Amino acid sequence: MQGRVSIRRNMPRPRARSASATGAGALARQRASPEGLWETLGGETERGRSSIMRYGIGGGRLRRRLYFRPRRTAPPPSHRPMRSRKMHRSVQRLKLAPTWPAYVAAVALLLLGGGTARAEEYWYRIELGGTPAGWMVAREAEQAGRRISESSTRLALKRGGTTLSLEMASRFVESADGKPLRAWTRQLLGQAPIERRYEFLADGVRVVTEQGGERREERRPLPDGEWLTPFAAQGEIRRQLAAGADRFTIRTLDPQLGLQVVEVTWQRQAGVRRAAVNGEEREVYRFLQRLSYAPALETTIDVTADGLPVRTTTPLMGLEMTAVLTDRETALETAGAPELLVQSFVYPDRPIERPREARRAVYRVKSNNGGVLVLPSTGSQRAEPREDGVRVTVAVGSSPPVDRRGLELQEYLRASTFIDHRAPAIRRLLAQATAGLPADAGDAARAEALRAFVGDYLSEKNLNSLLATATEVAASRAGDCTEHSVLLTALLRAAGIPARVVTGLVYVDHFAGSAELFGYHMWSQALVGDRWLDLDATTPRPFDAAHLAFSTTALNDDQGALLEMASIVPLIGALEVDVLEVEY
Repeated sequence: MQGRVSIRRNMPRPRARSASATGAGALARQRASPEGLWETLGGETERGRSSIMRYGIGGGRLRRRLYFRPRRTAPPPSHRPMRSRKMHRSVQRLKLAPTWPAYVAAVALLLLGGGTARAEEYWYRIELGGTPAGWMVAREAEQAGRRISESSTRLALKRGGTTLSLEMASRFVESADGKPLRAWTRQLLGQAPIERRYEFLADGVRVVTEQGGERREERRPLPDGEWLTPFAAQGEIRRQLAAGADRFTIRTLDPQLGLQVVEVTWQRQAGVRRAAVNGEEREVYRFLQRLSYAPALETTIDVTADGLPVRTTTPLMGLEMTAVLTDRETALETAGAPELLVQSFVYPDRPIERPREARRAVYRVKSNNGGVLVLPSTGSQRAEPREDGVRVTVAVGSSPPVDRRGLELQEYLRASTFIDHRAPAIRRLLAQATAGLPADAGDAARAEALRAFVGDYLSEKNLNSLLATATEVAASRAGDCTEHSVLLTALLRAAGIPARVVTGLVYVDHFAGSAELFGYHMWSQALVGDRWLDLDATTPRPFDAAHLAFSTTALNDDQGALLEMASIVPLIGALEVDVLEVEY
């Protein structure tokens, strides 16, 4: 991944705040009970049932320079109410899609420290800001010399009045001596679940992906270096705890995050204490966990001497996401659906007039908790770290040249689950979108034609899906910024133009009852010649300077969509943006 953002800090424990808790946590077409999940959605297993962890788990140039007066005082409420003035027409088309539900899914996936391998069934109640939001169950079995680890998680969240059910399932089969044999995952990010099977061979990994009747098979390299399977990782954790280790690192792999090895660092925070664990008095240790791909994503974990997580806590958007060991009945109690949309907004020190017309803008971006922020220089954006934050300059059309020989261009031309550009539906749309172009049209003209086409093609702008595949978007013609971005990126690759997606912020005049804010957003970048060109299919113009990029990703299967998104988690609810200059 290029351009990943990271933020390094000693994160203080935020004060928990309550959130609204209305809505159901289950999909209408799915059985409500966990047993229904095991029976209806699983692949074959040695026990005759399989765990399901699904997630649904959103012309001419007029130059004018403005130098602003000192910071105005923001109103005390957590969000600014919508003003009564007429909405700028450019906002009517832009459908902001907070991408934070995907980040929440990434946190939920890792709440229990990269796997809870147990000989029994363990249930966890998940809360956000003190509001019940879902559950997790972990199971393990040993049969015929094989060890099988399974887990299932369900969360319910609301964004803008729309309830999203985030559900995930996985299983991992390994030999008695810790060699990986097979893995299986099931995910629901759009309209249809994505099922993926991994077979570990001597010279690589055979990966089969299925969704909506389509099947794709590919051979991927074995994960780099030495790493531990779930059972072996749990055994190493127990050994380190028994030895009284204050700090240790586990290198493991979770197929939900693709085939990238993840390093989980454990740092002791407190000595041994006695605590009640499901009615039994046990010794409990407290550790702080950090993940290699998101070092600022810090999780506090209380664990027993035999490695059983009792409670985990992760700061998220000014709240705390917790998973607490409990009994099955308590875990499955009707969950709420916390409304987190407003929590993700970033309010700058002053408004940006006519944001869709901004050609150049200068910002100061900083962490509001004293951390050191690192932002990428990519496309139209240049980021310069300073003592008072990061000075970010966004100038439309100013992307510097890159050395194409130093890029792995095939990474930005590959077909993947989300960017499935080889699908017949995508090929048909490509022909439709470029029908009016001359035969000798260059990549820049074709890229802009595709961007404009996607903006018009998605006739229904809504927040009903978290991250649909390009083929799903082609069929539904609906979605938010994530759907615009994946479809545009797929069309660009289908046209032979290397492309990737960008996550960050975009400024809007009004959204979800609030005004003058930055919201989390996704758009595309196309490699035209030797320059990365920013393209936003949700805006009337190709791009404007009211965007802030945080990360880029090819969104390929082996990278792991959630892993790529998780690096953004520490930023949500922890940023301040000052608008220094704007030119039109």
